[in-house]
Amino acid sequence: MTLINEILRALTSKDDRILDSFAGSGSTAHATLNLHKEDGGNRKFILIEMEDYANDITGERVKRKDLELKIKNRRCWWIFRFL
Repeated sequence: MTLINEILRALTSKDDRILDSFAGSGSTAHATLNLHKEDGGNRKFILIEMEDYANDITGERVKRKDLELKIKNRRCWWIFRFL
């Protein structure tokens, strides 16, 4: 997580949009949420994952992290589509 945190910290501003087209376990979203807590940012992220574990693993990890940080005034939309 530290590497992804550092990359996002160096290359994004507080209101950027982040696209992760190979979301896997959701590490990019996790790191983005960590940065929100750190700097009060309002970054948005889009995760794309085509494997069948996206809802159970990726989605749940991001939801848990979001709830853990209790980010105020945050709006989340969870859309999963399996092709």
